[in-house]
Amino acid sequence: MISERIKKIANLIEDSGDLADIGSDHGYLLFELAKNGFSHKLLGVENKNGPFNALLNEVKNINFAYKCDINAILSDGIKDLTPNFVNVVIAGMGYTLIKKIILSNIEKTSFIKNFYIDAHTNIEEIRPFFLSIGYDVFNETMIFEKGIFYSLIHFKKTKEIQKYNKNELKYGPININRKEETFVLYLKSKREEFKRIYNDLPENNKKRDEIMIYIKEIEEILNEN
Repeated sequence: MISERIKKIANLIEDSGDLADIGSDHGYLLFELAKNGFSHKLLGVENKNGPFNALLNEVKNINFAYKCDINAILSDGIKDLTPNFVNVVIAGMGYTLIKKIILSNIEKTSFIKNFYIDAHTNIEEIRPFFLSIGYDVFNETMIFEKGIFYSLIHFKKTKEIQKYNKNELKYGPININRKEETFVLYLKSKREEFKRIYNDLPENNKKRDEIMIYIKEIEEILNEN
């Protein structure tokens, strides 16, 4: 069964060129895109033999069922991507690994036009990193699944990077502008978490001042029209 998170990622993706899914796991995203009629080449990438063999079997099943031509390769990140793969998905990994995958083969960004990112750690560092290598926030959304909030972001290569304030970099300019229901729930959840931490700290603990700043920045976003 395809998760709502995978479906949400698929909905973000533009049918604008060949796509590589890095760390494709069982190929669920490739399956969802094929089912939705994605018209360009799809490639699943895994860097370990076990997951790669599992992916290869799933790809064969998808190709048979949907009469499509999905491929899978055993490779490390974006290392072996050819210039036709202008769209890249990196989902379900931590920020540090995502950054390593890209910086290890930074020359590949000369032809990659779109990154679709689902980072599971250090979310506040994702936007500044992609801005620093020439990609702007083109679209973003959030989903709540199995007790976890996931931030899904589409970065597009551009020559002119927008300037963002600290709240926009941390929480997302489009998220703040749209204030979708899940994003608002996320902010309220974070606010309550910070309030609990604040109340549990001794009054003379300097950490309380830092926590109060976080609470106020969230309330500032929630109160914006």
